[in-house]
Amino acid sequence: MRPLLAIALLGAVAPMARGQEPGEAARLERLAQSVTIHRDEFGVPHVFGPTDASVVFGFAYARAEDRFERIEDFYVRALGRTSELHGEAGLAWDTLVRALELERRSREEYARCEPQIRALCDAFADGINYYLAQHPEREVRLLARFEPWFPLAGERAMWSLYGFEWNGISMGEILAVDLPGSAASEEKSARAAPAPLEPPRYTLACNEWALGPERTASGRAMLLIDLHVPLDAAYEAHLSSAAGYRISGAVAYGHGILPILGFNEHMAWTFTSNYVDWVDLYELEFDDPDEPLAYRYGDSYRSATEWTDVVRVRVGDGIEPRAVRFVKTHHGPILATRGDKQIAVKIAKLDEGGALSQLYHMGRARSLAEFRGALDENALVNQNLLYADAAGNILYVYNGLMPVRDGSFDWSAPVDGADPRTEWRGVHGLADRPQLLNPKSGFLQNCNSSPFLATDSGNLVPDAFPEYMVGADDRDNLRALNARRLLASRPKFTFDDWTRLPFDTFVLAAEDLLPELSTHAAGDRGAASPEPAAAHPDLAEALERLRRWDRRSRVDSVETTLFMLCHEKLRAAPGRALDAALLESVLRELEARHATWRVPWGEINRLQRPDAAGRFDDERLSLPVAGTAEGGSAFVFHARPTPTTRRRYGVAGHAFVCAVELGEPVRARSIVPFGQSTDPRSAHYADQSPYYATGQLKPAWVAPEELERHLLYAYHPGEEPR
Repeated sequence: MRPLLAIALLGAVAPMARGQEPGEAARLERLAQSVTIHRDEFGVPHVFGPTDASVVFGFAYARAEDRFERIEDFYVRALGRTSELHGEAGLAWDTLVRALELERRSREEYARCEPQIRALCDAFADGINYYLAQHPEREVRLLARFEPWFPLAGERAMWSLYGFEWNGISMGEILAVDLPGSAASEEKSARAAPAPLEPPRYTLACNEWALGPERTASGRAMLLIDLHVPLDAAYEAHLSSAAGYRISGAVAYGHGILPILGFNEHMAWTFTSNYVDWVDLYELEFDDPDEPLAYRYGDSYRSATEWTDVVRVRVGDGIEPRAVRFVKTHHGPILATRGDKQIAVKIAKLDEGGALSQLYHMGRARSLAEFRGALDENALVNQNLLYADAAGNILYVYNGLMPVRDGSFDWSAPVDGADPRTEWRGVHGLADRPQLLNPKSGFLQNCNSSPFLATDSGNLVPDAFPEYMVGADDRDNLRALNARRLLASRPKFTFDDWTRLPFDTFVLAAEDLLPELSTHAAGDRGAASPEPAAAHPDLAEALERLRRWDRRSRVDSVETTLFMLCHEKLRAAPGRALDAALLESVLRELEARHATWRVPWGEINRLQRPDAAGRFDDERLSLPVAGTAEGGSAFVFHARPTPTTRRRYGVAGHAFVCAVELGEPVRARSIVPFGQSTDPRSAHYADQSPYYATGQLKPAWVAPEELERHLLYAYHPGEEPR
């Protein structure tokens, strides 16, 4: 067999020219003059224009002003060109993108999509290209010109490829696969494959909560959007077109041409990721020596298709083009070799796409019926969805692409690709999925958790759905349990209550674990303890502090530090008990790092925007944060130690929080951890950090009269903000 990566030196490929096409300047200037960008006191762009496409143009321009490098990086990945920047570390990802033919599929979708969606894609490309033309000083690493099909490639990369290793194929396998078609090639390298650059982790976790009108002091439904991703991933904006598209919300990672979660004057919605199985693996046999591309299917054979693509790989200061050979079957491309079998991958709706269209129609909906109509487009891969509206409805949907499968097979493992019974029979529609509307409890929640525990009474019954429909990892967790506790804690919530709730710091894990620890006296330090003479002299004091702790994390709390570091060790060693020996190890590690074990949580748990190289520094300004990484606390803040710092710095967690009260008028407050801009010279580089660190949300202005009172400046794209 011939290796997947058949390497050949090719002629140099000319880079895309930067600049505008003939006649483009005048058209874009007219479009720019029709759009106005208003920046509020926090630098959030409020984009106004005559058409839906015009506000997408302005949104693209405003984002490029604030963080072009993030947009470029995302679309470099989506186009399978990561190796041009990162060398061989990006080769596995680029190979995956090319094997799945994201470019071809996205170009074809662009050609067939409805005119309104095509106009949005055009507007996004125009907005970025106009920005680059107006700012020749802007450093461009690779993408000097954006094409209108790029957004559709981005949607496929975001939704279809997210969490790819959940489905059983690693990036390293993609590099190592042998494909059918010829005898083994002598070109195959004996050296170890390079460590692959893993695909971006688009979602770590999220919280979503909703209250019906009977549970609020105002009698209006409320929704909480709580996106848990890398801290600097989210970008907030408000779009308002004269044609009726009005939405305020966020995107993340440089992805997207319009907000994917947020609110309009009628409704609000948000997502948490779930574990829907939208990808299947098929084992195939290529065993005909006379027809190397023939594979068994049923009682006969089918013929695979092969093609070659070119991946440009950075090597030192130069670029080395490499020819890469691919093979695809009717199930999908071959991405792995296991024993004498080839593994093909099939991804739901990879051909059809449609995610951008669905998101657009969700944002344009004005009623529950219209919103459900948008959901029925069935193009989003693996998201729990929570919704609330001005009519008082709250809705939970276990959303995602769920192929209709033969239940007699184990779909968690590769299935026999030669057996016709393993063919999908379509994809389950909205009506088939677990969903709950207006429960008697008056609240709904999902925290990457079970769809059958969305509230505290009247939940859905698992037996009503096929076993394969709900992912094995969609089960109850501490965040969901704590959410139900919080939402049931009082009969009614005010909007001020609602804005404080996502920053609640009760550590639910301590309820079960601390009684276990309290059974250990100072002299009973567990089987794994050192000799008694080595007992820490302050163990009894530490045990007593934890016994009296109220289970709330605070920046001035030594007890929080002790418990969270113990809990971290427990998670790293499943099955280990929280005993005196483990607590002693934490005391000694704190003393070694900080000269004392009496370290308040806020001294080590810090918020700091990393520098351009991703580094943190104890000497630079940082802020104490009460949030915790694990343990069920609503305030999720993942801080990690670094080799060069004493403190831990946040890398993920609450990345966009937005509390919404539906009605006339809509009220909303929001926050990101740092600010809108990634430019250290900008006033909006870290202006939201003091709010975030102290658990406060800023206003999210949408009403014209509010915005006028809090306007910093307004300008047309292409003008200097003033």
